[in-house]
Formats: sequence, structure tokens, C-alpha cells
Amino acid sequence: MSLRPSYRLGLIPALLALFGAVSCSKAGGSSSYDNMEGLILNEICPSSALGKEGWIELYNSSSRTIKLNGLAIRLSTDEFSDEEVAVLDAGEIAPAEYHVISTEHVTFSRIFLREKFKAIAICDAGGYTIDRFSLSFNLSKPGYPVDGGSYSRIPDAGQTWTISGVATRGAANKEGGAPGGGSQGGGTPGGGDTPGDGNTTVVTGGNKIALWVPQSATASINLDNIAKLGIGHILLHEWAYKNYGTAKVSALVTKAHSLGIKVHIWLQCFWWNDDTKWRSPVIDATGSSPAKYNQALFDDVIGRAKNYMDLDIDGIHFDYVRFPGTAYKHNFSNGITGIGAITEFCRQASVALRAKNLKIILSAAVMGESDSAYYYGQDTEKMCQYIDIIMPMAYISSYGYTASGNVNVANWFANHCNGKQCWHGIATYDKSEKALSASQILSDCSNIAKNSKAQGIALFRYGIGTLPDLSGLYSK
Repeated sequence: MSLRPSYRLGLIPALLALFGAVSCSKAGGSSSYDNMEGLILNEICPSSALGKEGWIELYNSSSRTIKLNGLAIRLSTDEFSDEEVAVLDAGEIAPAEYHVISTEHVTFSRIFLREKFKAIAICDAGGYTIDRFSLSFNLSKPGYPVDGGSYSRIPDAGQTWTISGVATRGAANKEGGAPGGGSQGGGTPGGGDTPGDGNTTVVTGGNKIALWVPQSATASINLDNIAKLGIGHILLHEWAYKNYGTAKVSALVTKAHSLGIKVHIWLQCFWWNDDTKWRSPVIDATGSSPAKYNQALFDDVIGRAKNYMDLDIDGIHFDYVRFPGTAYKHNFSNGITGIGAITEFCRQASVALRAKNLKIILSAAVMGESDSAYYYGQDTEKMCQYIDIIMPMAYISSYGYTASGNVNVANWFANHCNGKQCWHGIATYDKSEKALSASQILSDCSNIAKNSKAQGIALFRYGIGTLPDLSGLYSK
């Protein structure tokens, strides 16, 4: 089986270009990586009209002065996506101080216009994402501020973004004034707004470290070593049954349970390896036929999951439970939407699978990037009415996050999982798909475990990279 970037996140560069999610990842290292750690976007005020000034306020949350030469700004709007629009050649910012980048003093190659604004990111000289903001990712209700207002962190350097009616350029942010603003985003949410018919399993205590295991490892996986390294869950691809048979997989499950390891069957939902085609969870309106959810597709995937429920497994893991970046194209006036389709699938899966086993653990891999609801239909708060654990695939190898940037992403998902759990996805290889050492993987895992709100971690994948001893993380 291919590495995840090859068959999943390898699609990201194309999707970013087409659909406007912001990423500053580039191959290679970054000489300024350490110098810019701690720099964040604090307030954003796009131009209210052509020819009007727009600006970005930076804040230094570190304890040292940060030099800004080489800092790049990347912008996404209705008309283009993830485009480098400006690079600073000078400047510095002292600890706990502000620095404003204005279109009147820095040349922007693209118009920074309020009504077309979607997302913005700052990157260091090596192309690594330091921080980013997007309407869909950072605001519960995307829109734009009235004249004199801005997008602001409240308080400064905090986790919460809001639309403020009063901009505070170069000074402490404050709430106040009418937020105002028109709306943008993914249309009517639809589907599964009211919880109640899809119960969830509360995953409390015990080990919260998972490992994606491809079917090709079924015959050779070393469960004894995995247990010694403190990994408590394996996500085993369902093709293990297809290629190795029920008897061999059942023996593996029995051995795993004897070592205290839970086994989840990993299902690909709307994209399959066999013919590399996407199946749309929405059947679009045509002529006099209204749009509707693809019930046949839902039944097929849920039926596959039900086939494993009598085999003493502990969980079902849904992968590719999303659109390929086109969810916003499937919103219709009768209430059928891209977000609604993903939510409705999760609801139906929860009802059907928990009818067979109330204790089954349902998890889902979600795109670890901004605009996930708008582009992929993955509104994690809605999904987590029915899903117990979300696993954001916010791999440093794919997105080029700094350590603090990856923590910020982990915190966002932890804050948007409807009270359920977020187990942060961590890759076991670098940008060139070269296996990482045990110390490198441990560093990434420890960073998330010690500095973020994520309740667990999920490693992708077994067979690449040297797994470290993780027994001290998330073990209680």
C-alpha cells in the first residue's frame, strides 16, 4: 500500500491550488525555523474597497526578538488560492510586541479585498507554515467585518478568533462594536443538527495511542513489540480479511487482545484503492430530480462495516469519509449539502453499528487543514455527535508545520470535536517519504502530548520509520 501522501495527502498540492486551503509547505529545510517560532497572526483587516489600505497585525508570543526578513505572506480569495503575495526584506518584533504589515507600505502582488478574502498564512524563509487564519477554519460563523472592524484574536495570542466591530491596529485586541459583515462559506449545514438518535461511546482511561496498519503487514506485524512500545490501538485495513482470510486476522485480533491492544477495522469510505475513483455521497439535482443523499453508497459502506461486527473487534475507523475538495459544490436549496451528507453518513453508521454493539468505538480520519468543512464536508463538531474519536491528518511531512504551528492545529481540532476526543495524526516519515528515526517521531509525539489539548495520537504508519517507546504518553 502506498504512503498516505501518495494516495491521500499527495493530492493536497493539487487540491490546494484548486480549492484554496492555505499551506506554505516546501521541500527542504528552513534556516529561519527557530528564529520565527512563536510568531502569530493576531489581527487581520482586509481592504474594504479597491485602493483602500489593508493590513495584518503580527504578535510575538516568544521571549526573544524575532527578525522578519524572509517572512512570506500567502493569500487565498474567491479568485485564487495559496498564492505568495508579499515577502518582507527587513524588520523585527520584540517579545509581546506587535508588528503591522500594511498594503500601503509593503507591496502586495494581489488585491487583499475584504469581500473576496478566504484565508491567509505566514511562512518562514524556508516555506514552513508558522501560523494561518481562514474564515471556515477559525470562525464558527464565517463572514467579514464592517468598515473599521477586523478579524481579531480575543484575547491577544489566544485561541479564539472573532469578527470585531472595532479594529485595534498595533494595540491590544478588545471586544466591542457591531461585528457586522456579510456571509461566506459552505451553504446550509444540513443533516444531523440534533443529536439523540446516534449514541456515542465514551473512550475514558486506558491507552490513547493508535497506529495505522496496512493490510500487507498482517502476516509480519510484531504485536509484542507494539505492546512494549506503549501503543494501545491498531487500525487494521479491512483488506487484511480479503487478502489473508478471516482465520488469520481473527488470530491476530486474539493475540492483540491478549496484549491489551484494541483492534479497529480501517475502512475507506468514498475513495477506494481498487479503481481509485471517488464516490459522491450526494446525488446532485438534475432536471426535475431534486438532489438527495447517496443512500446506496451509505448502505454499501455501512454494510461492509457491519460484516466485521461479529469478529470480536473493538472499533471501526472511517477513512475518506469526505469529498475530494468539492463539498461546497453539492449544496442545494432543498437542504441537501456537502456537510450534511458527511454528517448524515456518520449518523446512520452510528445507529446501525451500535445496534449490534453499544460499546463499539467509531473513529474517523479527517483532513488536518483549514476549510475542512467547506471543501471536504467534514464539520467535526457535527460529525462528533456520532463519532467517538477524530484523527486529524495534520502531518508535518505534508503541511510543513513548525512545532508550535502543529500544536495550534491540534488545539483547534480538540476545541471543535463536540466534547469527544481528538487523537492527533503524526507521520512516521518526512517530506521525501524517508523513514524517520525513533527520536524524530518521539519528538513530534511528545510535542503534541505535552503542549496541546489533543487527548491522544495516531501514527501513520506501521512499516515506515522506527517506532519509539511511547509508553509515557497518554497512558492513563
